[in-house]
Amino acid sequence: MTHYGEAGHREAGEAPVSVASIARPNKQERWHGLALIALCAAFLLIGARWIWLYRYGQPFDIDEAGYLSIALLDYHALVHKSLSGWLSAVERVGGIQAPLTPALAPLMFAIVGPDPLAGFIVVLFIATGIVIVTDHLGRTSESSQA
Repeated sequence: MTHYGEAGHREAGEAPVSVASIARPNKQERWHGLALIALCAAFLLIGARWIWLYRYGQPFDIDEAGYLSIALLDYHALVHKSLSGWLSAVERVGGIQAPLTPALAPLMFAIVGPDPLAGFIVVLFIATGIVIVTDHLGRTSESSQA
């Protein structure tokens, strides 16, 4: 791996980096990418199955009911007061609840309609994104220690 000095130039004595080595990942990187895709697919499938079996059509617990009601209020603001109304509704939650899930669920509701199942799917997508970000952070910290 080529290391660059403060000015961004290669250090003396190092061979130039070829374009082919930058554009094409090595075998280990390809396997890592495939493993990450498989992990995310399994995570999504297991989560979707759990939602279908244990949440779809079931009564909500108090946390789910609270977050879904906030998401529905935010969706109402998005539909009736446009983007500025949605932003105002998201900001009103303040420090009481975590705002990300109820803030993103109305965007999903705008596509598929205000279905509580879509609210659960948003959580699943966020969790999958966290898996991907965690992998990236792990790889970044691993390469910086090398």
